[in-house]
Amino acid sequence: EIITILDGERMYLCQDTEMYSLEDLEDACNGILVPLLREGYAQVLRHIKKCTLCCGRGYICELCNSDTPIYPFQIDDVVECRGCQTCFHRKCYLVKQGTCPRCWRKQNRKTLL
Repeated sequence: EIITILDGERMYLCQDTEMYSLEDLEDACNGILVPLLREGYAQVLRHIKKCTLCCGRGYICELCNSDTPIYPFQIDDVVECRGCQTCFHRKCYLVKQGTCPRCWRKQNRKTLL
């Protein structure tokens, strides 16, 4: 049901962000690939909003504590900490000048021991 637009031969596009076939590169030049990926992205978002299990796999921004889950694939609005892979709203993270509270707590625990 999920990601029917990329089913079959192009499912790898959902699994690896850096793997493209020659056909994909041709389609990118011809203006076909971007609309295909946008539709796949829209299908994923629609599914997540309806699926309790998938919705539960989202993150809550620890910086603003918004009730709305965020996901690493929301690259325009979400940033992922390189140290612990926790997700934050990009705006919140920039306000905190790229300081991850989870990494900060982890580092503090190490110094206390």
